Amino acid sequence: MPNQGRTSQVVRFATFEVDLQAQELRKAGLRLKLTGQPFQVLAILLEQPGTVVTREELQKRLWPDTFVDVDHNLNTAINKIREALGDSSENPRFVETLPRRGYRFIDPIMANGTAAAEVAHVAENRSTGGPESATRTRKLVASALLGMVVLFGAGFLWIYKRRGNTVAPPQRTLTRITFDEGLQNEPTWSPDGRYIAYSSDRGGKFDIWVQQVSGGNPVQITKRPGNNWQPDWSPDGKYIAYRSEDGEGGLYIAPAVGGAGLERRISPFGYFPRWSPDSSKILFMTGLSSSVGSSVYVVSLDGDPPQPVQSDMPSEKWAISAAWHPDGKRISIWVLGDVPSVMPVFLTVRADGGPTVRTELARSP
Repeated sequence: MPNQGRTSQVVRFATFEVDLQAQELRKAGLRLKLTGQPFQVLAILLEQPGTVVTREELQKRLWPDTFVDVDHNLNTAINKIREALGDSSENPRFVETLPRRGYRFIDPIMANGTAAAEVAHVAENRSTGGPESATRTRKLVASALLGMVVLFGAGFLWIYKRRGNTVAPPQRTLTRITFDEGLQNEPTWSPDGRYIAYSSDRGGKFDIWVQQVSGGNPVQITKRPGNNWQPDWSPDGKYIAYRSEDGEGGLYIAPAVGGAGLERRISPFGYFPRWSPDSSKILFMTGLSSSVGSSVYVVSLDGDPPQPVQSDMPSEKWAISAAWHPDGKRISIWVLGDVPSVMPVFLTVRADGGPTVRTELARSP
């Protein structure tokens, strides 16, 4: 983690604000998506504005006792920083890359307390006019800061009067997470939001991989023969369920941290496994699509055979998809009949059996 003892808790530059304690990057008061290692790299660069921070120093600060692909992780982190700031490597405004050396934060920053003194000291060292030049620099910075505050206040007041109490929508950015060769699909989040599991054919066939969202190299979870795909992460974070085409195929579960030989088959058939909210059961389909007459089953982890979800379907024959209710006691199924309905039809049934509730969306007038 960056040394926050040398830096104030809030650092400002251009229209951005970095809260080091909360680990948040904001623009005009709106929080931007920058967390984990990319945020830590930005915080380290802000500790030494105008100074080159070498790749070796970043490695010692971020991965002191870990064997990782430093170049890949740093390149990923810098790309995410530039994406969040709207910066570019060809014409940098904030983060400058010095080939084979490191990175440097080049935009003037403003902070409070000891950090402000450090900023002034850096500005003085970079100037050529001695103490008098440094004094003029501090006065210019203070004047610019005052002008920005007045301008921002006037703009905020104008927007507030124009739009009333309407809250501006949050800014969203697309961030690339995987950099594998080939196709990556079917992502599923870990419960804590720090990882994703997905299927990738990078090795010539599909397998399940886990990738940390903040960066780093993916970890292969499945190594069985045949394609392994359709992952779903259990709500308790312990297991990943998936479909395997090994042998006659079936549904398997494997520890989320991986481990050869620790996977276990829980059903000899099925597709699209979905965990119950309490992580004790798995809901799945018997076919890949409604065209093959798919139905719905539930299997527990105690070794009992899968059980069909009993529902009375007088006219509907095939399930298109199914999902658990948040209470884990009911299941809703999107169904299709011999004569396709204009509006979707859903059947809701208790997981342990009972009467079926049929719901059909009304057509808009």
